[in-house]
Amino acid sequence: MLTLKQIVENQQVIIDRLAVKKFDAKKIIGNLLGKDKQRRANQQTLENKQAEINTISKEIGKLIGEGKTGEADEIKAKTSQLKEEIKLLHQEVAVAEKEIQEML
Repeated sequence: MLTLKQIVENQQVIIDRLAVKKFDAKKIIGNLLGKDKQRRANQQTLENKQAEINTISKEIGKLIGEGKTGEADEIKAKTSQLKEEIKLLHQEVAVAEKEIQEML
């Protein structure tokens, strides 16, 4: 079985080798690489949002320590929204990974 890494690194070679066996893999590999690109983009967005939550959490702690609970509460609302976005991105990444595995 081919791995995603092999396909990414040797796309044309694999297409050519499968063509020898009368199998047109160009469309399938194109779909696979497109899905992988989408998964990677979602994963990067997910990691960025998690980093943003970490930064905001530190800021909330600092504000509470300074007695600025009103400002801290406003920022907490933003973290709730980010957590929902992260949850959706986790689901999208999981679905993409499952589809990639099925394609492989």
